[in-house]
Amino acid sequence: MRFAMGLLLALAIAAPCAAESMNFDVPPRAVVPALAADAQVAPVSFARMAADLAEGQVFADFRSGYVGCKGSGELLRWNSSFNQFADPDFERIFRAEFRAAGLKVSGDQTNLFEKDTKAADLQIGALVTDIKTRLCGTTFAVKLDGAGVMRVEWQLYSVSVGRVIARIPTFGGVSGIKGDSPRATLVQLFQDSFAENVRQLAASPQLRQIVLNATPVNAGTGAAPLSPSRVDFRPARKPTAIKEAAKGAVVVFAGDGSGSGVLISADGYILTNHHVAGESGRVRIRWSDGSESLGDVVRADRRRDVALIKVATAEGAPLAIRGAPVDVGETVYSIGAPLGEELQNTVTRGIVSATRMIEGQPFIQSDTPVTHGNSGGPLLDEKGAVVGLSDLGMDPSLGSTLNFFIPIQDALRALGLEPAA
Repeated sequence: MRFAMGLLLALAIAAPCAAESMNFDVPPRAVVPALAADAQVAPVSFARMAADLAEGQVFADFRSGYVGCKGSGELLRWNSSFNQFADPDFERIFRAEFRAAGLKVSGDQTNLFEKDTKAADLQIGALVTDIKTRLCGTTFAVKLDGAGVMRVEWQLYSVSVGRVIARIPTFGGVSGIKGDSPRATLVQLFQDSFAENVRQLAASPQLRQIVLNATPVNAGTGAAPLSPSRVDFRPARKPTAIKEAAKGAVVVFAGDGSGSGVLISADGYILTNHHVAGESGRVRIRWSDGSESLGDVVRADRRRDVALIKVATAEGAPLAIRGAPVDVGETVYSIGAPLGEELQNTVTRGIVSATRMIEGQPFIQSDTPVTHGNSGGPLLDEKGAVVGLSDLGMDPSLGSTLNFFIPIQDALRALGLEPAA
């Protein structure tokens, strides 16, 4: 009997093989240690998967025979046109295994009611460096028995740092895989071997050190307040020209996206939205003069959509914080980077249209024009003091220019921030 190799010719180059089949041992299944219940885990994004195999390299051995699969067979050799690793099932497998290990993957497709499309700062790519598989079937029977192993080099890339920060090799595989056709069984072997490599990665001390040693972020839900923390922000005392105040706004780069933020203290504390940076752990800050710094997200509250970033050295002057609430009809200014960093420190003006409660949270309603890149940037009064943070916008296609801003005192309260003096 010969297997229906026509099904596989589109995937690889088939060639006759000698009587001796491909030999390899399948390593033991990985044991993934449980995380502590209070572990703070930085999320990751699964970026891509690729193969680094030599053209013509043997990766599969198909055998048949009456006993022991020692009869005739064929080898499959690697063909660069073989694109099995572009299959989205591999990302699904990665997510499932990381979730089972208690680790976080951004852009959770199973979360139907919370938008999470931003890639995390830490992105992971899988480079397959070796594959070995064998299939055997008894003559006159179509049932197949398969085993396979895979080697993967995991590359961990930090968007904020701008380079690969770790390379972690893993080696894993499976045996006893049953199938009805060579093609389906081969695909199953690839996927199950990949899953075992993901488990090896999840158990890796090096990976765990990276995702667990990120600066802890209290991503509160609003159910319980954060413990108080004193920050040396200054109250509004004397006016600051809007032109000068605009220099206190920054661009925040987190994962593959960006938003805005505002420097509130001379020792390097920056406010922004949770949806801009709250899950990232580490972010990159661009100051108004074009210089850049790395910062850590040290506090966040998801429900109030606010986050606090700490940089080692502030490269600008902090903006004053207004203590009094806004009045309907007063003039306000939004500072940010609408549509991206190229338009950093853009100033727009409007009035306070109303104050609203939305889903139990207070907001400042204003006709001040903002877009996605303004998120987390400051809303200023005419004296250059911060009165709010950009947060929500109405769909422009509805003909509305109304937007919503988090009152600054509410943002500070949600993060547990109090003046240092």
